[in-house]
Parts: sequence; structure tokens; C-alpha cells
Amino acid sequence: MSVTTHPIRLLVVAGLALALALGATLLWPTLTGHTSSADASCAGPQAYPPKGVRIRPGEELTIKGRFFLADCYDTGQQGTPPPMKHVVLKIRQHGHTWRLGVADAKHDPLGTISWRVHIPQAVRPGAAVLVTGEFRSRVRVYAGPTRPPGHPTTPSRLPDTGF
Repeated sequence: MSVTTHPIRLLVVAGLALALALGATLLWPTLTGHTSSADASCAGPQAYPPKGVRIRPGEELTIKGRFFLADCYDTGQQGTPPPMKHVVLKIRQHGHTWRLGVADAKHDPLGTISWRVHIPQAVRPGAAVLVTGEFRSRVRVYAGPTRPPGHPTTPSRLPDTGF
């Protein structure tokens, strides 16, 4: 082996290694099924009581939500994704689950939704979870006097959304 062929072989091997690494990087998403760089951009639905409103047993209030969309259009589709329909809201606490209501999300870019609900007297103060299908939102239930039925408890804006 001469001195002049050694650097050429080194360049060929380095070029081949670079081509393999680049090929693996480009093919990996296709092989694993993650073909879009926006796979993680779909926000999961969130349900929550309006800011400043406390959940109390026996109380009637409005629970709001956003991102209740049937698709996230993360592969280049045009327009607004379709809203979710017939979304059941439940509250779960200490192994018990109560159905609070059902609603359809609005056809808007944020997939907003609201449920007018009555919190059952059996729900106790402490930690609880609002459940909509596979999505969960932790909430706190407070003790104390309830407001009279029909008392306005809902602000006119969703928190952090500009509505």
C-alpha cells in the first residue's frame, strides 16, 4: 500500500460513514412511523373551572375547556379541524365517578367547549379529577357554603386564550 492511496481510502471510508449516518437519520422517522416533525404539536383537550371559581359540592357552575378537536391537522391540512361531538364530562374522586354533562365543542380554532353542571353533594372537599374520555384535569373541591342556584359564577373570558 502506497502513501498516496491511504488518504484516499480514508476519505472514501469517511464519506461512506457520513452517507450511512445521514441515510439513517432521514429514514428513521419513516421506519418508526413518526413522519411529521409536528407529531408532538397536537395539544390534548383541557377542561377546567374558570379562573377564580371554586368547585363546591351542591354548586352549579360552568366548566370550560379548549382543544376539543377531532384532529390536529399536523400534516398540512387546510382550515380548522372538526370539533369533538358529544363530549361527556365526569368528575372522579376516591374511586367514585359522577357524570356531570355532555356538550359539543364549537367549530373554532381552539375547539372551545363549556358544560353547565351541578356538582353532586357526594363529592367531598379535596383532590378530584375532571374526566373527558381519555383526558384528565386535576381540580380541587372546596368546603364551605354554596351559592344559591343560578348565581353567576362564570367569567366572560377563558383564561390565557384571549376569549
